[in-house]
Amino acid sequence: MPRDRDSCIRQVKIIEREFAAARTAIEFFLRNIRRDPTLLKNPVEVKDVDDAEDRLERTYLIRLFAEFEMIVRGYFRATYRRRPPARTRDLLDSVGARRGVTAELVGDAHRVREYRNQLIHEPDADMQAISIAESRSRLCKFLSYLPIRW
Repeated sequence: MPRDRDSCIRQVKIIEREFAAARTAIEFFLRNIRRDPTLLKNPVEVKDVDDAEDRLERTYLIRLFAEFEMIVRGYFRATYRRRPPARTRDLLDSVGARRGVTAELVGDAHRVREYRNQLIHEPDADMQAISIAESRSRLCKFLSYLPIRW
């Protein structure tokens, strides 16, 4: 894992770009299989591709947050030479306090964390969605408080 802020922020942004590429590819594929369903290979059906498109942003948001959490945990381990807090909530609060991250930005990162948790543990719950772009923005702002190198 890189030990510099800019590389870590780039890693998070790459996931957002991969999401955009995957969405473009699925939309293209859907247009083509609706015209010619023989392009599909068994056991995949058009409904499966529709479902993948419907769940794509949620899937990438979970991945985006996992990358962010891995970066913050790696930073904590490298900087404080001990195991990071087990609970992600405590990890973000600890790093936020030590790095002077504003309460608003820590709260924004927590809201992305809470949304990710709902997607994983309560996928059918009625929730306020946070887009990939908004999530990336919030998490990168938090990461911008990390030192240039560690």
